[in-house]
Amino acid sequence: MLCAWLALALPPARQNGTLASLGELLLHRLPAGLLVPGWTGYYGWNYESAVALEALRNPPWHAAPAVENLLRSQAPAPWQPGWWLALHFPATFLWTAGDRIGLFGSLFRDVQGAHDVYCSALHGVRRWSRHANWTALLTRNFGFGHGRGCRRWLWLDDVYMAGAPLLADYPDEVWAMLGQARQAFLDPADQLWWHGRCDPSGATNGVKWGRAHAWALLALARYVVRTNDSRASEWLHQDLLTLSRYQRPPGAFGNIVNDPHSPSEASLTSAYVYAVAVLARARGNQSQELRGRALAALGWLDTRRTRGLRLSDSCPATGLLTSPARYNRQVSATTLVAGPAVALAAWARVGGALLHNASATHYVPASWAQAAADPCGRQQRLSPAFYALVVLGATALATGGGCCCSLLCWYKLRRTRR
Repeated sequence: MLCAWLALALPPARQNGTLASLGELLLHRLPAGLLVPGWTGYYGWNYESAVALEALRNPPWHAAPAVENLLRSQAPAPWQPGWWLALHFPATFLWTAGDRIGLFGSLFRDVQGAHDVYCSALHGVRRWSRHANWTALLTRNFGFGHGRGCRRWLWLDDVYMAGAPLLADYPDEVWAMLGQARQAFLDPADQLWWHGRCDPSGATNGVKWGRAHAWALLALARYVVRTNDSRASEWLHQDLLTLSRYQRPPGAFGNIVNDPHSPSEASLTSAYVYAVAVLARARGNQSQELRGRALAALGWLDTRRTRGLRLSDSCPATGLLTSPARYNRQVSATTLVAGPAVALAAWARVGGALLHNASATHYVPASWAQAAADPCGRQQRLSPAFYALVVLGATALATGGGCCCSLLCWYKLRRTRR
């Protein structure tokens, strides 16, 4: 795991102050990832870095210039998605799942103004619920052991991975995507979300994972920030009220939301803080109860142990698992891990700043203010370089096949003559 490689070079453990020091650590330690493929190079950062860096542009850090300088200072390498996107290769042919490519593309567009690259990346997220990306299809069906006759497994995580980059120019698509997710993943019995589902109406994986809820909350909250849509803020309010029933003293949420025996975990706890702050801004601090719960969650987070970018009480990046027990085995109060929980904790720090400081405001990317009607169009334009690679690949295969056949015939002929 890339995060584990990066964590080996990080400083000794710090007790408390986790969120207060997180921004500085991210900005100073992520460049060390040059030696770790996937962590550096514009939008070639892995998705965890992209999520965290977007948070760092907001209060209390106001680190937008530092984030942009950091991104500009790194050169993409051929093992990173950004290198291929810069050649305008379609995102569906990259090793990274198409729904996550968009995170890198939108960051790069904001930093470098590379609109064509952004549109190429966006193509990989458009049809997230149908898994147009063949790499994602193979990885998710077979790599995590969930084939079992299911043509495509859908993940709730994709609501944020695909939704965040669409917010600038296509918020209507994000709203439609959220609606699709609600139909596919929300359990009407308790209004909690399943982590995975086979097709929009097939069997679920049977688990209501905390981080899956965190991605859904973050996507909905960012949509409210982008559009100030009253329907979305009401949905966010109802979702927070539902989740509040499962909050534990002194403020955490379980790794499995509806399992009282599941270990407490940082991901949903972090997203809850940010979502409450967004709702408070959208509705004028109406709910003091939710605000108190969010501050309790922030207090719990701030007492977690850290070592560099590793955090205790957090679940590492994991696949689509088959039982609550398998998810719970990933979490420990004594084991410190790097992963998506750290990126979500960065958003918790943003939520804390918004709750404590009435004058704090969200960072608004220039792309939000300059959104065009349909800047990328609905069809992806493939680059000449992509066609050239296809032709070269086909030629190499044909040549290699011809050589193999010739050698085989020559070998058989020699044996016949003997």
